[in-house]
Amino acid sequence: KKISDENKNAAILFFEGVLENEKSRKHNLNLPENVKKMQINFDLISACDIFISGDTGPLYLAEAFGVSTLSLFGPTSPYDYAPLNNSKNSVHRFIWKKPVCSPCHTSFTAIQRENRKFWKEGVFICYTGTHECMTSITIQEVKNMIDEMIEEVTALKNNLIK
Repeated sequence: KKISDENKNAAILFFEGVLENEKSRKHNLNLPENVKKMQINFDLISACDIFISGDTGPLYLAEAFGVSTLSLFGPTSPYDYAPLNNSKNSVHRFIWKKPVCSPCHTSFTAIQRENRKFWKEGVFICYTGTHECMTSITIQEVKNMIDEMIEEVTALKNNLIK
């Protein structure tokens, strides 16, 4: 089952926190009509079949709820932080393009708040100014991975139901 085929009517929820809300207003984020935008809601996260997220708290909540995840990594290493595939009831995949500058957010740089290369006014920054680690991830790559995951998650659910 591919998103573009049978699942055209799938419910797609776009969760955003306070910072994302500010960014989407600033960048005039226009989502398709079938995408519902809302504040992070833990009950809805737990009801998802697949949760797509960057390396953020809600990603790990979804994992804890047993929800399959697709995580997008950039400044951090998925080999250190990605949800593990140690559950028989969920699937966890990640996309990481790993440009030369990544990972820049490590356990070492995370605590060096006085280091102006990585920190500005208490916020971790992209020291190259390009955000290449995230901007190089394409919508098509995410869609392709979701298409693969739909098959895996559907097979898992069918095996659990039988």
